[in-house]
Amino acid sequence: MVQETDGRHSGAGGGVAGVTNASNEMQTTSTQNTQYDQIGTKYLEIKQLPAVEPEVPSILAALGEGGVKGKKCLGMLDFTTFSQNIRTLLEVFSSIALSDQPEMRVSLINASVNIQYDVFFTPMWHNISTSSSSHLPSNNPIQPPTNPPPPPPDLACGTGKYTHLLSTLGATSATGHDISPTMIASALTLYPASQFPTLHFSTHDCSIPSSLPVQATGSYDLVFSAWFLNYAGSEQELTNMFRVVDAQMRKGGRFVALTTDVHDVDMSVSKLGFYGLDVLVLEPRYVAPDTGVEVGIKARVKVGGGQVAGGFEFDVFQFRREVYERCALRAGLRIGWRGVVVPDDERRGTGYWDEWLRRPTFAMLEATRVGEEGGG
Repeated sequence: MVQETDGRHSGAGGGVAGVTNASNEMQTTSTQNTQYDQIGTKYLEIKQLPAVEPEVPSILAALGEGGVKGKKCLGMLDFTTFSQNIRTLLEVFSSIALSDQPEMRVSLINASVNIQYDVFFTPMWHNISTSSSSHLPSNNPIQPPTNPPPPPPDLACGTGKYTHLLSTLGATSATGHDISPTMIASALTLYPASQFPTLHFSTHDCSIPSSLPVQATGSYDLVFSAWFLNYAGSEQELTNMFRVVDAQMRKGGRFVALTTDVHDVDMSVSKLGFYGLDVLVLEPRYVAPDTGVEVGIKARVKVGGGQVAGGFEFDVFQFRREVYERCALRAGLRIGWRGVVVPDDERRGTGYWDEWLRRPTFAMLEATRVGEEGGG
């Protein structure tokens, strides 16, 4: 079952208010916060809810048959939902039939714009010595040994489940960027360069285009992100994220992303008991702090109500379609919107997903550079 949405590519220009520095990157007050510091690994429980089940089939449909074969791929992940994304991508790429030993390079990037994850990830790394942070470089990649041994059969970063993911992809190199020193210190402890010479880790703020390594620019056929763009709370932050994407794509490249639902005409109306989630609208007419323009809503997602022990909540931004399109166009990208897909199981055709399809929890987008054809 597929929800058909407008597949036409579209975009609109527009100016942005603010102060521009020498690198043409707007300086605005960050809209990010430390809301996840006290949630910890409770966030993993959201993966159990029906509301997120359509993610994997929707991503597979957007990538398309053969869309990953032999490609150099970049995964841009928000480590707030790090473990959820691990599981999602693990399922996605494990389901894709790849050519024999395709050469791929996968980079995992944290999209956050402030250090909000140090406490959030501490519970996940409780068995890791805190002294490892003393070995952490600042905004510098960790280099492999001069004469590295052959790549290990299992490559990984993060919590370790990417070992299977990267092995499935046949990756020859993996790079992890994160703004949190705690996250990088943990990765370094789990995957020292002496044992994992093909893994590279460094700290970077991925909302700032110039913060990423120059040598990585223009390297990827396919850039993919899940719950990355929706952490922008201003037009400039969203534009900068698109600029990061543009900088990583090679000529003819393609960007596929999962973000909050941009099409919901009723987004200002709260969704209570919605497939395991409560979505409470905090600001039904959210105004971007940099432009003074109404762009969508700010909402609070609540997980609990007896389904998840302890429960938790977090705030999100949900921008409208035209906001994404104009911010992407400022970065030189043109967006096309893809449909969402629900699981093909016994619930299909029973009406179970009807309300979800009317107001999905996410939207899928595809973007290419203005003036370029899609990266085939």
